[in-house]
Order: sequence, then structure tokens, then C-alpha cells
Amino acid sequence: MRSDFFTQYANDATPRAVQRKETRASQKERDRIQAQQDAEAILSKAARAADRAWREKTIAECEDPAAMESIIGWLKRTGPDDGEAIVETVTQAAGLFKGSDARRMILQAVDKASCRIRRKLGLRELDDPLPPETNVFFECQEILR
Repeated sequence: MRSDFFTQYANDATPRAVQRKETRASQKERDRIQAQQDAEAILSKAARAADRAWREKTIAECEDPAAMESIIGWLKRTGPDDGEAIVETVTQAAGLFKGSDARRMILQAVDKASCRIRRKLGLRELDDPLPPETNVFFECQEILR
């Protein structure tokens, strides 16, 4: 309510010529920002499409595409207590990840899952442990080498 009063007062007290100049300048700025956002949206859409195509191609090249999709789907639903289960699953399914693209994709899925879990716990996403310690991502990375 208060902001409406102050806005109305500012509009009444500001001369019309000044309001028109501000409007033209702000319209140019809005147009520039909109054009920039449109260009970014086009690039983002193209990047997502390329990423989706790469993912589909990589999954199709796996020995068992259905198993690969189910592992990635399961990783999206993991929680804070599933660290050992993630390592165990990657160990058991290591044969599916023959190509470097498949290993990269499963490591990305493990990384996303661990970042999501860390966010839920209120921790920093990229808080890597010091060398004697380890985390799920590094264990999975070692298994897939």
C-alpha cells in the first residue's frame, strides 16, 4: 500500500518530458535485455538438444541400454544413506560401462546425485575431501578406471 502512494507521488511530481525520456531509455534497455535473453535461450536449447542426443546415443551403444537407464534413474532417487549402495551398484555394473562415453555418463550421474544429496544436507556441493579420505564419486571413478 505504501509503495503505491510513493509511486503515485513520484509520477505526479515528475514532469512529463522526463517521464517520456525515462520510458524511451528504459524501453531500449528492456529490448536489449530481451534480445540477449532470447539469444541465450536459443543457445541453451541447442546445448540441451545436443546433450540429449549424446545421452541417447551413449545409452544405445551400451551392452544393456535398459540397465543403464535404470541405474541412472535410480541414481536420481538416491538419498544420504545410499553411498555404499551407489558404489556397490557401480561395481556390479562396471561391465556395462565399456566405452569412455558410458563411463563419463555414469560418473556425471554419480556426481549429480552426490551434489543433490549434499545440497539436501545443507553442505557445499564441491567440497572434495583431502587425499586420505574419499567420497562416492572418487570411489566410483577408481572402479571404472
